[in-house]
Amino acid sequence: MMISTRIQERLRQWYSSENYTSYCLNLSDLGLESIDASIIPSECRRLYLYDNNLTSIPTPLPPGLEELYMDNNKIETIPENVLPPTLRVLILTYNKIKALPLNLPPNLEMLLVGDNRLQCLPANLPSTIHTLGFGYNKMYTFPSNLPTSLHTCYAHGNLISRLPLLSPHLLNLIVSNNLLLIEQHHSEESGMGINTYLEKLYKAQDIEEERLSSLRIRRRLGACKEELMSMALHPNRVEKWLEAGVLWNLFE
Repeated sequence: MMISTRIQERLRQWYSSENYTSYCLNLSDLGLESIDASIIPSECRRLYLYDNNLTSIPTPLPPGLEELYMDNNKIETIPENVLPPTLRVLILTYNKIKALPLNLPPNLEMLLVGDNRLQCLPANLPSTIHTLGFGYNKMYTFPSNLPTSLHTCYAHGNLISRLPLLSPHLLNLIVSNNLLLIEQHHSEESGMGINTYLEKLYKAQDIEEERLSSLRIRRRLGACKEELMSMALHPNRVEKWLEAGVLWNLFE
């Protein structure tokens, strides 16, 4: 059976079944490398395109689309403004995405982009997000601007070495398999376990910051000592150093 024939069969099923009344169209697992967006009914509210070989998001998507499932494809880039503003659920795990659009749909509630190639998230995430997953990417820094609506966050398997202060409203937090000073245990991934873990981690981070600060001071003092000894041996250079600002830089 040709792929186009299989798509037609799925469309016939959609129009002739309860999927039509639920506005759900399933075009998953068809081996699709591309798709003509015009075949997607404008009434569609939930679109399944997972387990294909798609390299891009079909455009234009239905104007009232609320849920898009495109996990396990080969998507690398997502242009700005291809996602409809009505979108509430966006699943893009197991792709090859390197960056997300700067402006995500304003009513987005669930964003799962784990197992991609992301190094960061957009600076301003929608204030409606309650579930966020970006595990197993290439992120070195944990987002510091997460919305207060967030209650579940999956950030495991990255290269994160420090956590900022997080919202007390989190119900689920997974940050294991990163480069944090203290490894998270399974019992610390939800409920009060999160507070217990974060309390230990923040204390360890403060101690490490004090150690690094002390190390930086000792290095600066060592540099000052070397420069002062050089001044004693070469007093005629002091005026030139003053003009060049070398001495002032030692104490900044």
